[in-house]
Amino acid sequence: MTTDFVRPRRACHVWEPPVERPDDLAHARAWMRAMLHEMRRDDLIDDATLVLTELGANAKRHGGGIREIAVTAYKSGTLEISVEDGNHLPPEPVREPTEAQGRGLLLVAALAARWYAELLPHGGKRVSAILTV
Repeated sequence: MTTDFVRPRRACHVWEPPVERPDDLAHARAWMRAMLHEMRRDDLIDDATLVLTELGANAKRHGGGIREIAVTAYKSGTLEISVEDGNHLPPEPVREPTEAQGRGLLLVAALAARWYAELLPHGGKRVSAILTV
């Protein structure tokens, strides 16, 4: 990915789930809020936390659990949130927003400038969302 609104990178922070609680989204959300506050990016906390929650919930529900969460801040002010899981199938957003479940990626699409998924060479996939100010 070489789009100009995400380069050059300023900092990348990685959260690996604790072994005793591999899908602890509450802990991941607290980690993200604290990290964004330290970076003085309080303006992104609400949207970033919601995006993380939706991507993480999808990894738990459809991907066999969260392998890793990465948050990359770029000098432009852009934030990239990525969640890795063990499923090699790409995510499929619902076709009808009136369905009872499966609207998480619609929320991500509404909050993010864009989102995408990529298959990983070691198996699984990474789903990422780009937030801008």
